Amino acid sequence: MKKLVIFIGVVFLSLSVFAQDKGEKFVEFAGYSWFGNTKTKASNGHQYATSTVPSNTYYGFETSFGYFVAKRFLLGLCAGVGYSEVPDRQENSEWLFVKNTALWLKPYLSYYVKLADRFFYKPRIGMAFEMGNSKYNETLYLTEKYPYKSLGFYVDFFALEYRVGQHFAIGANIGQLSMAKSVMDIGTSGTTVTTKQWHFDFNSCEVAAMIYF
Repeated sequence: MKKLVIFIGVVFLSLSVFAQDKGEKFVEFAGYSWFGNTKTKASNGHQYATSTVPSNTYYGFETSFGYFVAKRFLLGLCAGVGYSEVPDRQENSEWLFVKNTALWLKPYLSYYVKLADRFFYKPRIGMAFEMGNSKYNETLYLTEKYPYKSLGFYVDFFALEYRVGQHFAIGANIGQLSMAKSVMDIGTSGTTVTTKQWHFDFNSCEVAAMIYF
């Protein structure tokens, strides 16, 4: 009987250790990547011509601090750096790319749903403030660099976390819905270009490690 009581106590203690309660905190370290390409098939009568645009590539690293403001509700702040290459056009059969380097800050809110012991689903909604530089190839031999700033909103709709131990967890996020508005300064004449973008993708992936304390 005494052993049974001890066993039940250990079970309940372990469940409380891995619960996301108010006041719990963590530091997260994450890396992500995103890629995709475009293939076009044009028809002219009975003839077809297929052209493939090189892949878009995005890489980044970020770290964040999270604090549970209530049971299952986490408020976080993320800072990160990233790099991307997006195909722009062809010149003399060679593809020219737009290359971006960026810094960002993302406040966010997550809600934790327990799927199984130590295993959680945690959708996240947040804002993204970003600033960086875009390099454009005017020609094969001439490159221009323009600064930009953007503000947007995003939803991580398939985010998971596994609590390995009391102070350590691993997580993954696949796919994101995002909307952003960016303003780019062109040259010294005061000209600006404003861009609005929506993204709904399933081919982005983020892997993270969390340290709880």
